[in-house]
Amino acid sequence: MAESKYRHIFLSGPTYSQGFTPRSGRGATNYPVPSDRKRHSQKLKKQLEDAWKTAEEARAVSHSSRTGIYIDFFSEPGFDIKIKSLENLGSGIRLLNVRKVKKDEKEQTIATVFIPNEKRSYFLKKINEYATETTPKKKKPKHMHLIDSIKDIKLAILESFWCDDIKKVPKEKKEWVEVWLSSEEENIVSEFNQFLSENEIRKAEGKIKFPERTVELIKANKEDLDKIIEQSDDIAELRSAKKLATYYTELRNEEQIEEVKKILERTKYDKNSNVCVCILDHGVNNGHLLIQPVLDKDDMLSVVQDWGMNDDHGHGTCMAGIATYGDLVEVLNSSNNINIRHCLESSKILPPDDKPNEAPFWGYMTAQGVSIAEINKPERKRIICMAVTAMDFRDRGLPSSWSGMIDNITSGAEDDKRRIFIISAGNVYGSEYWANYPKDNLTNEIHDPGQSWNALTVGAYTEKSLIKHPDYKDWEPVAETGDLSPYSTTSCSWGKKWPIKPEVVFEGGNVARASNGSLLDIDDLQLLSTSSEPHKRQFEQFGMTSAAAAQASRMAAQIQTNYSEAWPETIRALIIHSASWTDKMKSRMPDNLKSSHERLDNYVQ
Repeated sequence: MAESKYRHIFLSGPTYSQGFTPRSGRGATNYPVPSDRKRHSQKLKKQLEDAWKTAEEARAVSHSSRTGIYIDFFSEPGFDIKIKSLENLGSGIRLLNVRKVKKDEKEQTIATVFIPNEKRSYFLKKINEYATETTPKKKKPKHMHLIDSIKDIKLAILESFWCDDIKKVPKEKKEWVEVWLSSEEENIVSEFNQFLSENEIRKAEGKIKFPERTVELIKANKEDLDKIIEQSDDIAELRSAKKLATYYTELRNEEQIEEVKKILERTKYDKNSNVCVCILDHGVNNGHLLIQPVLDKDDMLSVVQDWGMNDDHGHGTCMAGIATYGDLVEVLNSSNNINIRHCLESSKILPPDDKPNEAPFWGYMTAQGVSIAEINKPERKRIICMAVTAMDFRDRGLPSSWSGMIDNITSGAEDDKRRIFIISAGNVYGSEYWANYPKDNLTNEIHDPGQSWNALTVGAYTEKSLIKHPDYKDWEPVAETGDLSPYSTTSCSWGKKWPIKPEVVFEGGNVARASNGSLLDIDDLQLLSTSSEPHKRQFEQFGMTSAAAAQASRMAAQIQTNYSEAWPETIRALIIHSASWTDKMKSRMPDNLKSSHERLDNYVQ
């Protein structure tokens, strides 16, 4: 869950209504006003001239053939900068990247701009006009908003292009780095590749093109990157190449343990937390180093004592890892500190393989799983999470004994205690279904008990579309970035009187397709979680709507820790109403999708 800049406001009456009066104007701007116009212009002019002088001296030493320089424009902390006025494509002046940093507890904007040598006077002229001329009508300094919004001007350095965690800038050791070129023109790309070849900088196969940008992957250290900045006119951004789940699953267990220790070193746990995620599943193994701090032995429970408390399947421990940390790929690819403010409970409602439940009464088992957790620690604020569903598709939105029991549990119909209950939507699984994506996702229904009106049912979408593993270099992702995951079920075929499910979607992973039509759920397109067998491995690939439900539970727990008095239905509402359709989903979605099968056909054409 991303950190919010502002806290939600909870209002308690009395209330009254008042008509809305629109404000006139083009929108608020937040530019500072320098106390001394002349001094401000002199400072900026000197900084700009010093930057040019330094760049020319460095160019002479390195024999650079670059045709311009890179300049950083800094805003006053806490104020805006007039970004649009920093670019003039007709003059070859290009805005390359804009980033935000913390400065004196305030947000400062930094914009990196390329200025051709022959346009050296472009910004100097604007600064001089600001100092000496006024506009005819308003009698304000010329270019006032632009120059007022600039606090400092400096020569750009390597860090100016690094749009990622600054701690991940390579040092002496060569690392994989994404280079974002400021053009998609083939001659620019060819020149850059020629430079790489001449300087013996390794390049990965392939490239990615976006409007006005080309991304290439290179293996470089700081010395290489400095050289690239010195020699090339076309660098827009540099980013650390993200490692995918496969990278971590293929490490030896000793190496995986070292990665786990790095996570522990930067993680802070609230041992007195009163908020927990209660996982109803096969059990959870707390022998994993990442699970031990959040799951006490006393909180490992089972509805049938003879089943034991441990996870003999692996699914529950994977749920636990995601519900605590989120996707471990993102955690491992970052060096940020982690603050875990909730804990876990494990309530085992599924039997071991060698002790099958001959007459499974799932509504009852679910209620018992919740009950034993509440009896064990009645004082806790509990997020109930279950990724256990039926597979027979017979309900078509109709209530079942299982979904009805969950409606009872959540509403507090019997004990007047309301609860938040998060359920996975259920999965579309198998190449025969993935081959018909997305049509089969729209006709494969939400699994029982996901039709529960009161539960928060979670489906899956995906942002995972990058395949790096050499064994699958010619494969393509089935779903595009931002689209419905190939794993996710929906309620599109239900009648109008039944609820629209899922209410929200979280990352659930993707499927890969070969040119011959073969389909596989490869590790590169999956999330990463904690293994139930840490003596063998620390990480396990994980995905589908189970992973999505675990992420939703994590978000709910974070909301509950921030707003301790928030009702379960308030937490549910905050999650749902903060969600939005991705651009990809919007582009494919006709109006009134549920109104007819004809519209379902339109969706997939």
